[in-house]
Amino acid sequence: MSELDIKQIIEDAALHLGKVVRYPKYYNKTTRYSEQEIKQSFVLKFYENLKTNELEDKYYLTFETPTKYAYAFHLKDKDVDKQPECDPDRTKPNFQSGQIDVSIWGNDSSGTAYSHIEFKHIPRTDNKAPENRKKITKDLLKLSMEESNSGINYFVFVIKHDNETWNGLKVLLFDRKNYKTKEPKSIYETVSEKLDENHQIKIIIIDRENGDIIGRPFDYKETLNHPDDFKMND
Repeated sequence: MSELDIKQIIEDAALHLGKVVRYPKYYNKTTRYSEQEIKQSFVLKFYENLKTNELEDKYYLTFETPTKYAYAFHLKDKDVDKQPECDPDRTKPNFQSGQIDVSIWGNDSSGTAYSHIEFKHIPRTDNKAPENRKKITKDLLKLSMEESNSGINYFVFVIKHDNETWNGLKVLLFDRKNYKTKEPKSIYETVSEKLDENHQIKIIIIDRENGDIIGRPFDYKETLNHPDDFKMND
């Protein structure tokens, strides 16, 4: 392996969930699930991969990486009032840098990350009117705007493995037909327009209990155009 296989590292990290990396318990013994565990597991497997493949001097990680462009996410506004926005020129007032959960960099002077990764935990979700739509679409916008030398950024979800949650995630990621907005086009179109064969977002979904990959890795733009292809493993 001459280059990083990020998809494989993410899959290896998923297998650590509940084992090497475990979810903590609340005082009443119930489990607290979040995306923090998969992020930490990814770091462990990333550096293990570098060592195994003699790439230790070629790549490094940054966390909560400031974005190149400025954003306004409008998280306090109602879902249909204002959608997440990006200002590539950094000239608009009240726009500021966002953060990327984890960025991978080549140890060179290119100034552009090798790849960006966002991690998100999705609990059981109402698939009719999800209240956290902007928490997903803001990250889709960042991943579509922030360039990477590999040409692929990743959105990794850890979810409760059931049909209700899967369908809720489908709404959050791909429901442009039923997303009523006052603006000429929805955030889904804005994201899609930024993506092509040289700049992609790959969606990977992990079963939070078992650490299995649910379904295949999904290309975001392709699946947005064919949302019925967003299916779990048989």
